[in-house]
Amino acid sequence: MRFLTIFMAVAAAQWAAIYAAETARGGPIIGATTYAAMSIANAFGLIMIGPIMVRAGRLRCFRISVATAAAGLGVALAIGTPIAAVVGFVVVGLGTACIDPIVYGAAGDQPGLSAGEGVSVVEAGELPAGFVSAAMIGLLAGSFGLRIGLITVVVALIAITLLSFRLHAPDSWSA
Repeated sequence: MRFLTIFMAVAAAQWAAIYAAETARGGPIIGATTYAAMSIANAFGLIMIGPIMVRAGRLRCFRISVATAAAGLGVALAIGTPIAAVVGFVVVGLGTACIDPIVYGAAGDQPGLSAGEGVSVVEAGELPAGFVSAAMIGLLAGSFGLRIGLITVVVALIAITLLSFRLHAPDSWSA
């Protein structure tokens, strides 16, 4: 699961501006705006996620947020306009803000492991994803177009949402 979350995060960060500028034909200003808006939305989401997790529960917050990000990016890719790109990647930024706090919290809460051991296991899943993400999206973009390449991000978000139903959260994770 962590492989997919990093795959998605790296791909969105590395390709958002290029998609908005070139594929959606927004030009360099819209490309830069897309990346900046996604980053600001993610930072805002990180600030707001704590109280939301307390009210809704970690797992419910995680599922709804990631599914929303998948829907936002999917709709943006389907519409294909510069404005849709900006809005879609803002939704990705907001929707994925909860991933790291929840994943690292879960890693630290694993029975039979110290917090450090749990986080180390999570980190081991990150490293290959960072390398694979850019190459895979680039390969797909070169062969089929960046819109098709970015569909892998939507698929990763959907897979993350579905895999989250296999997680067994401790009682402390419920609202």
